[in-house]
Amino acid sequence: MSIERVIEISAPVATVWQVWTDVDDWPTWNSAVTQVARLGGEAPGTPIGPGSRARLRQPQLPAAIWEVTEWEPQRRWAWATRQPGATTTGLHVIEDLGDGRCRVTARATHEGALRGVLRLVAGRLSARLVDREVADLRRRCEGQPPPARPTTPEGFRH
Repeated sequence: MSIERVIEISAPVATVWQVWTDVDDWPTWNSAVTQVARLGGEAPGTPIGPGSRARLRQPQLPAAIWEVTEWEPQRRWAWATRQPGATTTGLHVIEDLGDGRCRVTARATHEGALRGVLRLVAGRLSARLVDREVADLRRRCEGQPPPARPTTPEGFRH
């Protein structure tokens, strides 16, 4: 199962890269993440990179440990979290469109023996989280205020 969203952002690649890879700051602008704790001795505010790990809390999901598995600076990065029977990978791609604009692709992929169960239990939630992440990333990079945190069941009760 894979969920992919592609949007254009009116900001240069360097800006989008800095915002998207500063995972410590995600809870301030990314309504798909409520808490981030860096692991492995990495201090908050330290740029992530290959092998970086963090514990994320997301609305309606248990905390998960994510580890960076791919790293191409200013272009793409991915990280994965593993649970018994399933691995979820989050891919983040930035393409330069020129004129201070870029295209971003966010993809969440669920693999493993329990991927069908994940699709049934969390498929729509995963799609909403990816939708929120890219929309919030656009707002942040284009200098717009973050959205109000949702409080309804459809909008992820905290």
